Amino acid sequence: MLTFDVDEIVMPVVPLGVTSKATFRINNQGYDNLELGYSLPPDKTRVPISIAFPEGTTLGMRCVL
Repeated sequence: MLTFDVDEIVMPVVPLGVTSKATFRINNQGYDNLELGYSLPPDKTRVPISIAFPEGTTLGMRCVL
């Protein structure tokens, strides 16, 4: 089972041209090894969003990212 430390992410409102950031943690509870993946909206000019995994995308058993 994967769990998250928050139920939802609400991006802060900022002026145009200012970067808005949000952080959450993913908890692996039971899978031996897991490779995380994601998909973003295809139109990056209208929704300029990016995702980073500072500790990598591989989750081992009882691993938290």
